[in-house]
Parts: sequence; C-alpha cells; structure tokens
Amino acid sequence: MDVDRYDVFIFDCDGVLWKGPSSIAGSFESLQRLHSLGKKLYFLTNNSSKTPEDLLSQLGSYGYQASPSQIYCSGISTALYLKINHPDIKKLYLIGSDQFRSMLLRYDFEIIHHLDIEPALLAAPEDITRFAENTPVDAIIVGWDVRFTYTAGALGSVYIQNGAKFIASNSDAYFPMGKGRDRPGCGAIVGFLEIATNKKAEIVAKPKTFILDMIMEESKVPKEKVVMVGDSMETDIRMAFNGGIDSVLVLSGASQREDLPRYEFSPTHIYENLGGIFN
Repeated sequence: MDVDRYDVFIFDCDGVLWKGPSSIAGSFESLQRLHSLGKKLYFLTNNSSKTPEDLLSQLGSYGYQASPSQIYCSGISTALYLKINHPDIKKLYLIGSDQFRSMLLRYDFEIIHHLDIEPALLAAPEDITRFAENTPVDAIIVGWDVRFTYTAGALGSVYIQNGAKFIASNSDAYFPMGKGRDRPGCGAIVGFLEIATNKKAEIVAKPKTFILDMIMEESKVPKEKVVMVGDSMETDIRMAFNGGIDSVLVLSGASQREDLPRYEFSPTHIYENLGGIFN
C-alpha cells in the first residue's frame, strides 16, 4: 500500500486498534508512523457506550495522544443526527448505556431510560400499553445495552407502533472480544425490535455515511485522498463503499477472507493487521 496516496486515514477502533482489553500488534506503531508523516487521523466507533473522553483516554493508555477533534463517537453522532434530521424530536425513550444517555443529555433531550421506570408500572402487557399511552415520546433511541430486558424491548415496540421514530446508533450484530468469544451488539437489540414491529430502524453510524460526511466536511480533503481502515465488511468497508472512498480491511477482527464473496463490493487493500500497511 502506498500510504503517500492518502492524506486522511479514518480508523475503526474495536478489532482494528484493540480487541477487548488488549491492543492489536502493530496498530499503535502504525498510528505513530502515520502521525509522523503528517497524515490526518480520525477515530470512528459504532460503540455507543464510549464517550469521546473514553476514547481519548483509551488511545492515550496505548501511547497515542489524540485531540477531541479527531474523535467521532456514535453516541454524539446520534445526537447530531437528531438535531439535523429530526429537529422536532425532543423527548426520547432510550435503550442504551449510561454513557449514551450522558451524550444525548449534552444536547438537551428529555430522556426516559428503561431503568428509570418502576417495574410495577410495566408488570403486565396492558401496563406497558398504558404507560406508553400516558407517557408518549417522539422517538425511541437504541444503543448497546447490557441491561436490556424483554420488558424494555416490549415498551419500545409499543412506542414504535404508536408512531415514535425508531432510530439506532448502529446495527453491529456483535463485538469482537477475542479468543472467539463475541458479545451481542446493538444490532441484536435492533433486530428484536424490527421483528416485533415489522419496522426498520434509521441507522446513524456505519455503514451509513452520516459520520463520514462530517469528517469529509471537517477535513476539506477530496475523496480520493481519504481511506477507511476497518475490520468489518458489513459496517466499515460498506460505509467506505457507500461514501465512495478507498478502504483497508484488516483481518484482526470481525471479517475474514472467506467472508468476501458474500459482498457486492471489495476492500481496496487487505492486511492481517494494521501493521501491514507499511509492509
């Protein structure tokens, strides 16, 4: 790969820079080398439980000191997506982490989180219907939530059927956790609700190009000078394809070579890990 061909490198994080609690071999050495070459580096995550501050801290713990302007989190991006595309939405029902809630609150949304509701108010199906009718919301927002329950999903499904907008931070089916043990992601919850309501969620983050478009606007660099580096054909490489930019698939996370024939597009480059871009 000719790194001189590109001025902007956009990195997914999970499965590219780290997997679970451990960094991936060669990843941060490559970041430092790109930085020394004067490349613009951006970090983009679909993980709605990570705040910009969390990502800055995690990058710093591995020796790379990023600035806030380099960080694009799906939680903040969801808030911006609502403000830009649905300015009338004010009140939300949230299935998501405390970190996701904190990011939405920065933009002055009124939020009902499923854990805020007394269990007795949702004890029976008719109670769930009654609660949704008596406490309407403009939209249901879905992110990764390890505390997700059937009741939380049932209330969300009623809100959607009552006409609330159905918006998800991302559609990632799982997180790569290392040693072949993956964890259900936001997409698993989205699928629960889509099947229950026969409605499709509006997806904010990868593979949609909303975040990519913001990065392009900020960087002021033509598309042919931008490359996306990711581990997932379904999200990272598909977003690059949708956005008309080049891509690097690293085989250190979600997708492997045998997955490629299933897709109607291909990555521009393929390496075992991020260190391969300099080999």
